[in-house]
Amino acid sequence: GLVGSEMCIRDSSCTSCGLCAQKCPAGAIPLNNCKTTDKTKCISCMRCVSLCPVHAREVNPVMTAVAAKILKKSCTQEKANELFL
Repeated sequence: GLVGSEMCIRDSSCTSCGLCAQKCPAGAIPLNNCKTTDKTKCISCMRCVSLCPVHAREVNPVMTAVAAKILKKSCTQEKANELFL
């Protein structure tokens, strides 16, 4: 099933290849148990999601929906370009 609050891992899809653990820049995925993520170390870079060859890792759909709602509210009005020097 799906586990975790931000990161979801499909246990049935995960082949434990270890690619996510090897490439995690924060060391949040243990090599000996790559079906887990240490939430205290995870920096939410989503490298594990993008690299997983079987798409076993994904962002929690609820978190995605919340982020989309916030972005939609912030991005509905067109804004003038600004130059910061």
